[in-house]
Amino acid sequence: MNRIFLVVFIAWFLVGCSRSQPTQERTSAPRTTSTAVTVDREGEQSQEEEKHAVVHLTNAAADKVHALQEKAGGAYLRVFINGSATTGFTYDMKFDEKRDPKNDFYSDENGIKTIVDRRSSLFLEGATIDWETTSDGRQGFRFDNPNAEKH
Repeated sequence: MNRIFLVVFIAWFLVGCSRSQPTQERTSAPRTTSTAVTVDREGEQSQEEEKHAVVHLTNAAADKVHALQEKAGGAYLRVFINGSATTGFTYDMKFDEKRDPKNDFYSDENGIKTIVDRRSSLFLEGATIDWETTSDGRQGFRFDNPNAEKH
């Protein structure tokens, strides 16, 4: 239990430190929108959820996600991490029908409704997802994560 707490604390600390040094991308485009108040048919006010883009999709990635989403279905693209700090993290994505407004960050960018759970957001904040073709013809999504350690 203490080991898990230590790993979470270190990850939280490292992510916090990386946020204190803004990158050009973070300062050039805000990633959050304010909460809007709407009035329903009965005249009562309700608040819409705050949107927060944890990850950014390039146009190429958004086009590929659109094509895959048409085949697979699913209302949302869920981006998350698997693994742990001790065994290593892997990035993963899937289409999901549901989101938890209390646990998921939500954004709608380039026509893609993206959700990231709170745990994954600690490690994915500010990451960019791109679709690329390598010189040898392989294709796939590439994550550019400013929070990842470079070796």
